[in-house]
Amino acid sequence: PEVTASSRPALEHAEARSWIGRVDLTRLAYDDAKLQFERALELDPRNLPAQLGVSIVMLQTDRTEEAFRLARQVAEREPKNATALFVAGIAAGRLRRPDEALALVRRAVAIEPDNAQFQVALRHLERTAVKP
Repeated sequence: PEVTASSRPALEHAEARSWIGRVDLTRLAYDDAKLQFERALELDPRNLPAQLGVSIVMLQTDRTEEAFRLARQVAEREPKNATALFVAGIAAGRLRRPDEALALVRRAVAIEPDNAQFQVALRHLERTAVKP
C-alpha cells in the first residue's frame, strides 16, 4: 500500500512495524522483515513480537545462535508463547542440542497441540533423538 503524508505517523509505532515485518516474513522477504523489526525495536526495545520476528529472520538466515538467544528471551518473558518456544527449539536442534530442542518443542506442542508445523517438528526430533 502507498504511504501518504497523513498515514506516515502511524508507521512510527512499534506495533505497526512489527505487523509489517510479519507480513514481510510471509513473503519470505527476510531483509525487509528484519528492517521492520529493527525499527520496531528502536521505537520500543521491549516489543516482544519484534524480538521474536528478528529471531525468526536470524533462524532463516543461518544466524542460529542469535536466533536461539532471542527466542529464549521472548519465551522467558512469555512462557506460554508457543512460537518462541518452537523457534528456540528448532534453533537448539540446529545447534546440536537435541535434548533442549526436544524439550522446547514439546512445550510448544503442549500449548498449541493442533499446530501441524509443531507436530511435524516434534515427530522429527523424536525420531532423530539419540536413545541410550
